Amino acid sequence: CGGVVYYEKLRRDTGPQLLQMAEMLGISNVNKDRLDCVLRHNQDNTFKRSESGPKNYPKNPFTESQHLLILKSIQSVQMALKERGLDPLPVD
Repeated sequence: CGGVVYYEKLRRDTGPQLLQMAEMLGISNVNKDRLDCVLRHNQDNTFKRSESGPKNYPKNPFTESQHLLILKSIQSVQMALKERGLDPLPVD
């Protein structure tokens, strides 16, 4: 069994997404106490990402040719997901 985990869904619906990940990995006996612990310690939904850090990243660090390569790659992945009956990438 395989699948795709979308970061956006993991942030929005953490508990069920973690259970789905465990199922994809063949883990059938998820310890409820450990899952509850993860959810309790991630109530702010940050996954421990620091809010303090450099904020001076360029708005668009990619060249035009890099943009084209990225778009082609996204289209390729979208087609592969569709062929397998999986949800498309959240590209909004």
